[in-house]
Amino acid sequence: MSVNLFRFGSVLHAVAVLALAVLVSCGTTARHYKGKEGTTDADGDIICMKHRQKVIEVDGYRQSDEICVLPDPDYIKWRIAFPMPRPLGVSSTRSAFYVEPVHYIYCSACEEAIKVKMEEEKKRRRTLSKFGLKTGG
Repeated sequence: MSVNLFRFGSVLHAVAVLALAVLVSCGTTARHYKGKEGTTDADGDIICMKHRQKVIEVDGYRQSDEICVLPDPDYIKWRIAFPMPRPLGVSSTRSAFYVEPVHYIYCSACEEAIKVKMEEEKKRRRTLSKFGLKTGG
C-alpha cells in the first residue's frame, strides 16, 4: 500500500501550502516596549527614547465620558511596542464623538511605525485568506 504525500495535486502547491503553514504558525506579535518613555533634552523639550526625536504637542479633543469609540484592534496590538504613541480616545479634530478640549503629546515616529505595522498585518491577512487559511484575528 503506497501513501501519496502530495494529495494537493502538485509538488509546488504542497510546498506553497507548507510555507504558508509555517508563516501562520509564526504569526506576528508585538513585543512590549520595555524602556523609558521619554526624557528631556538640554532645552527642556521632551524626547521619545526610542526614536530620539522631539515629541509633538497638540491641542485636540477627547471623547466625552458618555461616548466610547473603540480603536482599530491592530492599533491596540501594535501600540504597546512603542513608548509614545498618540493617547487612546483623542483626536486632533473636533467631531460629534471628540468634543472635550485636551492637550496631549506623542511621537510622530511611533505613530508612523504603528501605521506601517498595521499595513503589514493587513497584507499578511489578505495573503493567508487567499489560500483559505485562518488569519488569527
